[in-house]
Formats: sequence, C-alpha cells, structure tokens
Amino acid sequence: MKQDQTLILLTSRFPYSPGEEFIYNELMTLSQKFKHILIVPTNQECWNRDEPHGRELPANVKVHIIKSETINPKVRKVKGLLSGLTSPSVRSWYKRDIQNAKKFGLKGKFKLYKWVVDAYQIRKKLDLIENSISQNAVFYSYWLTPAAAALAMWKEDNPKITAVSRVHGGDLYWERHAMPYLPVQKDVIQSLDKIFSISDNGKKYLKERFPGISDNIEVSRLGTKGVELSNTDEALSSQSPIKMVSVSYLKGVKRVHLIAEAIRKARVPVHWVHIGDGPEREKIQGIIDQFPEMSKGELLGSLSNDEVINALSSQRFDLFINVSESEGIPVTIMEAFSARIPVLATDVGGTSELVNSSNGWLLNKDFYPEEIAGILDKVGTSPELISQKREHAYQMWEEHYSCEKNYSEFAEKMLSIGDLRQHGN
Repeated sequence: MKQDQTLILLTSRFPYSPGEEFIYNELMTLSQKFKHILIVPTNQECWNRDEPHGRELPANVKVHIIKSETINPKVRKVKGLLSGLTSPSVRSWYKRDIQNAKKFGLKGKFKLYKWVVDAYQIRKKLDLIENSISQNAVFYSYWLTPAAAALAMWKEDNPKITAVSRVHGGDLYWERHAMPYLPVQKDVIQSLDKIFSISDNGKKYLKERFPGISDNIEVSRLGTKGVELSNTDEALSSQSPIKMVSVSYLKGVKRVHLIAEAIRKARVPVHWVHIGDGPEREKIQGIIDQFPEMSKGELLGSLSNDEVINALSSQRFDLFINVSESEGIPVTIMEAFSARIPVLATDVGGTSELVNSSNGWLLNKDFYPEEIAGILDKVGTSPELISQKREHAYQMWEEHYSCEKNYSEFAEKMLSIGDLRQHGN
C-alpha cells in the first residue's frame, strides 16, 4: 500500500547510462511504497539533457533534469569554481574540513574546494524541486558524494526536511582513492537524518574513523532478484572442465589478470567466462593465449544486467570468482548465489558478510594465483565440493540478499523517518 509521501532520489546518472544498473530493482520496490518518486541525476553531464533515457519506469516515477543557463559542462564547472569564492556557504563548509585537506597539500585543498562547490551547485537547484512537490517528502541520496553534501547544506537552511543517504564503497573507504581523502564526510553524516550503510563493515569503518559520531548510521543491505535456472538438474550437476564465471570492469583494482594466471597454473581443465570490458583486456587476453590446451578463456565484453542474469540462468557454472582488491559488498556475488553458484572471493570490504566456508572460499586480500589454482585443482578432483556449497549459497541469498525483502524493509524505514519528522518527533 502506497503512503502519501514523495521520494526525491538523487543519483549520479540513473536513469541514464552508464552505471547504477542495480538501482532499478530498488526503484521497483520503492515505487510500490511511495505515492510519487522524483529521480534527479546530479552528475553535471546529465544537466540540460533532453534525450530519452530509454528505461521503462513505473507510472508514479518521474525524472527531473537539472537546468542551467550554461550548456557546456566544462564551462559550467569553471564558472561554479569561480562563483564559490564569494559564497558564504562554500566558505563555511570548506573551513569545516580544511584540517583534513591540509594533510594532502594543495591537491587536498583543491579536492575539498571542488567537492564543496559541486555540492553547492546541486544545493541551489533543490529549492526549485521543493517548490514543485508536497511538503511530505523524503530526500534520498544514493551515494555519500557531493549530492549527499548538498542535502546536508540544504538541511542546515531547512531543518524540517527529511534527508538520508546510502553509503557503499567508493564513497566510503578513503583508502580506495589515489588521494585517500573523502571531503566533509563526518559533517555530512552528522547533518543528515540517517546514513544507510550497505554492509556491517561499512558501519564499523565509519564508527572507527569518526569516534563519537552521532548514532544515525544503520545497515540496510542491497539485494537482487532471484535467478531462475533454465534446467535445475543439469545446472546443479558437476562437470568437467570446471566452468567458472566472473563479472567486472577490466581495470587494475579488479585484478582479473590474476584469475587468468591461476587458470594457467591449474592442473585441471577450466572453462572461464568473463563478462565486462576495460583497459586491461589486451593484457588478460595475452595470458589466456598461454593457457594449456585443456583450458579455455572467453572475454565476452560488456553486457547489460539482464544479459548477465540470462547468462547465469542459462549456463551451468560451477564457480563465480571475484578477486578485487577493494569492494563495498558485491551485487554480482548476490546474483551468483541466487543462481546457486558457489563463490571464490577476496576478503575485502563487506565480502565476508556474504562468502564463507559453507558457500565458497575466501582469499586474503593479498594472495598468490597459486592459491586459486590449488582450489581449482581440489574442485576438479572432488566435484562434490561444489555440490555441497550450492544450497548454502542459495540460502545466504534467500535469507539476507533478496531484493523484495530488503528493499521493502528499506522503504518502510524511510517512510517511518519521514512520518516522525513530519509530526515533529
């Protein structure tokens, strides 16, 4: 049953591509709970866009495109940086985090300034949105980025509004960035009504980084739809060679080349399928070309989320592998589990909240390809290992990462916060 509340969802680009594909499932559930939803893509590349986004959205979901008199995004950004010099709000927020920024020299100060200016540019557009909706609204930033900082700025001027944010991985862990610094993070967390971390690890990280932080951080997990297997008996049987799948962008942090190195060293036949493209494709293909004749590697390139789900449901995979050096909590692992595919993954971010010895294998962050090769050799000679882990993988998804369950609970939490603030509690 829909409540008489409006949700304003601040995204980066969604519903435009690329990225943020996983918002769609959440949006489908939220649209059943809120009377109206307004999506606001905040990335300046989406400002002034008039072409269709190409997605089918529920009837009560609309998209608000931010308008600017300056059409060229680069010119707009320069103008924004200059205008920030005379803004009291920009100066105030800049001063709050200058001590952290100073640790990284001039580059740190500029990162802080740009972050605050970007937030201020978004904040100025929020007044126009507020004037077009009912007062009974919840403002929700999908990322703890300048969009969330914009809500924090706005809330200082409008204390009665309800504003929350999710926090994931790249917007959470400082260490994931070349300059390990995320500006005004503590101030934004303390200013908003609630911060929803997608993992226990994320909540713990923030509490340890900012001792004494206000108690408004809560865990609200992501989720996925279940993958319907096309032929359950065949899909759950063991096979030779081992059929393994991975899904990620081909860039350094994902370390996909180490998967290829492990297969090259394995003593059992492996058929590996990788979904995703990127700058390291040629390097990885070079390693695949050195595979022994018994093994095979396929780089399928980029696929839509629907195409990924179709691949997981229609092919018989024994193992899903993710060896990234940094993660929030991988949605792709949730999808693999829903297809009853055990997982081999590195113990980074919140991955250990998903993967354990009953449904897969956890590797240390800094591992050697030989360790993966050893696991593949065990699986190849004892296929019952996979059979034992399949049902536990599915149970983990069903109990903790079903999108219908998780997003319904998340929507109720936001509605409850909105109700409490509306009635002045």
